[in-house]
Amino acid sequence: MFFVVRTFSQDNPDDSLDSYTVHKGTIESVVRAPGTIKGKENQNLAFGSPGFISEIFVEEGTTVEEGTVIAKLNTTSLESELLSAQGSLQSAQANYNKVVDGLDVKIQELQAGVVLKNEEIAKSNYQTSQITSENSVAIAQLNSDIAQETHDNSEFNADLLKEEADQAEDLYRDSEDVAALSGPESEDVAREQTELAEIQYQGRVESAESSSFITDLQAEQSEISLESTTVNSEHSLVTAENQYSISELNSSIAELQTQQLISSKKYDLTALDGQIKQAKSRISSTEYALEKTTIRAPFPGTIISIPFKVGDYYPGPASSSSVYLADVSEYIVEVEINELDILSIQEGQSAIIEFESDTEGTQYSGSVTHINPAPIIDPGGVVNYIVEVSFTTPLELLYEGLSVDVEIITNQSEETLVVPLVGVSQESDGYYVTLRNGTTRRKQKVEIGLSSDFEYEILAGLSEGDVILY
Repeated sequence: MFFVVRTFSQDNPDDSLDSYTVHKGTIESVVRAPGTIKGKENQNLAFGSPGFISEIFVEEGTTVEEGTVIAKLNTTSLESELLSAQGSLQSAQANYNKVVDGLDVKIQELQAGVVLKNEEIAKSNYQTSQITSENSVAIAQLNSDIAQETHDNSEFNADLLKEEADQAEDLYRDSEDVAALSGPESEDVAREQTELAEIQYQGRVESAESSSFITDLQAEQSEISLESTTVNSEHSLVTAENQYSISELNSSIAELQTQQLISSKKYDLTALDGQIKQAKSRISSTEYALEKTTIRAPFPGTIISIPFKVGDYYPGPASSSSVYLADVSEYIVEVEINELDILSIQEGQSAIIEFESDTEGTQYSGSVTHINPAPIIDPGGVVNYIVEVSFTTPLELLYEGLSVDVEIITNQSEETLVVPLVGVSQESDGYYVTLRNGTTRRKQKVEIGLSSDFEYEILAGLSEGDVILY
């Protein structure tokens, strides 16, 4: 509080100046800004996607509970998209299961097992052919050796027969000589014996020659058989070796085919897994879009405005067209504070509220309850912040959107010296007042503190009861 004393007397050194007696009072620093009455909880509700308005379930002024459906967009195209995405998911999942549970790899693995078994059989046949070939050649060689031995024995027997024949011929000649000496009868007997011996000799010679011929043929046959057996054994061995090599190649091919099929299966599974994820993503995004085609009340309140009607096209979330919902059971004041003043505003600070429509200028008390840190930048680049002020004075019925003027008290000093703003001048080295001292006056340097619209707080340089001129 302060008061101004004006004196007009001859004792005043200059009747054209006003005087002010310094007293203690209260000074307040305030930030003034216009505000708007809002429900304590309020929100602009918008659709999350564009579309045509199909249904509106409430009217302006309707009181709704949390979760109440307010309006819906037409969802025909989105529902079709959801069905399509669900079908794609089912198809991709079925194909995935088919690849996972399919018999192609199992069949290929069994076929590879058969080829591997054939390789083992071919290897065994090859080893058997080696042994059989060696045994066949050995037997043929043995038969050839036996035939050669028989042939050699036949020739030896033929030589013995020849010697016997030569002995018989000598005996025959000796017999003829004896017969010639013994007489005609002895000669006839000798002749008969000689003829008999010659017949026997001829028979044994023929038999020996026949036996020799046969053994020659057998030896030649054995030689041919040995050569044939050797050739056949070598051929069988080569054939078995080739079959074994082919089986090895088939086994390698089967293994590579199995690996290729498994690799292809893995690739198919990866691709199908990607299709499944893509389909699930489509379903999620479509379900989200469907959810955004419905406006629901996020809290209990009153529908203040609905700016569209059924059949209107809603262009999207960026549109300014939205349902305004407010909880009007309790009101607050939303004030836009300029960035130059926002640092001086704190929660809990007192405020004075006046309604612009109140011609009597009734003041209501309030306090700062919330400072929104998100800036609001207008097209001209001016930055403001929304500050919420709650009423601390009981109020009668209010309406959403009423305009008010708000003073937020940012600082206050009580029982302090105060002087009018007009009584203080600022110079390069500080602040000064004109102090009256009896019938004279002089400049007095002062230290100022808080300031209001009309006053300065004086921290030093003046005392209570001093009179300043201005």
